[in-house]
Amino acid sequence: MAKIFLDPGADDVWPAAVREAVAWADREQIELRDAIFLVPFSQHLGLARRAWAGQSRWMPRVETTLTLARGLAPPEPPVEGEMRFDVALDSVAAAGLLSSQTRFASLRRHHPGAFDEMVSSLVTVAHAMARAMACQPPVRRAAWLAAVRQKVGDAVGVAAVENQVSRIALEWAALCTPPASDALFSLKPSAWIVVEAGGEDPLLAALTDPACCEAPVLRIDTDPSGVDPVETMAACSRVQIQVCEGFEDEAQRTAARVLSDLEVHGAAVALIAQDRMLVRRVHALLSRQGIRVRD
Repeated sequence: MAKIFLDPGADDVWPAAVREAVAWADREQIELRDAIFLVPFSQHLGLARRAWAGQSRWMPRVETTLTLARGLAPPEPPVEGEMRFDVALDSVAAAGLLSSQTRFASLRRHHPGAFDEMVSSLVTVAHAMARAMACQPPVRRAAWLAAVRQKVGDAVGVAAVENQVSRIALEWAALCTPPASDALFSLKPSAWIVVEAGGEDPLLAALTDPACCEAPVLRIDTDPSGVDPVETMAACSRVQIQVCEGFEDEAQRTAARVLSDLEVHGAAVALIAQDRMLVRRVHALLSRQGIRVRD
């Protein structure tokens, strides 16, 4: 496995990543047309494909793990009682699972607020376990489940209730239909070329693990260097905090800030949608100014 580090502050990250991939493929005598070039997010697909189109070479298959899996086979429909990875739907199912246990049925009758917290905890833990399980190679999944079951084990006293929730979450996760990403482990490309951003992806780590991957692997790391990436980037960032009087004031200030940045820098501005309602209001305010918004 080879690994290359790229400067995330460079303006031409994707062309640089493609050049590194081409140079590596030439050194290793790899047929690029049979390789798979994986990007972290679907928003990167167009950028990566345009960068590859600029090369007078065969283009590998440019995908994310999700688009690649969907292209191989349609996902299996969930069966009754299976997790849907929708908090609202899974909360209803989780309430039913807990109510079937004597301890939690009593809690629901006498302390409904505490019961609701247990339901929320069960959904959160079950989703996390199901996603962690999906990142395991199919041949190792049974051993992974056995190891986690042993770790959860039994507990007494204060930890007994939390342990019971964890055991229910694990068994619920174990009932999930095998994920569509399982098909990725049967692929035999000429090489895996993986672009990393935002930390290591557990699924990609398993997919390119030398213990179960026969193809050559190139990892292109675009994360900031240093122990703490946030601290590293902070040195070249300018952070502002504004105190708002309410929802509308926050929306107005945000829209004004975006308009100012567009006028000064002329580049796209990203909004982190922690509050979807607020962002929709900002979109409306920007649309009145003729600003094109992509969600």
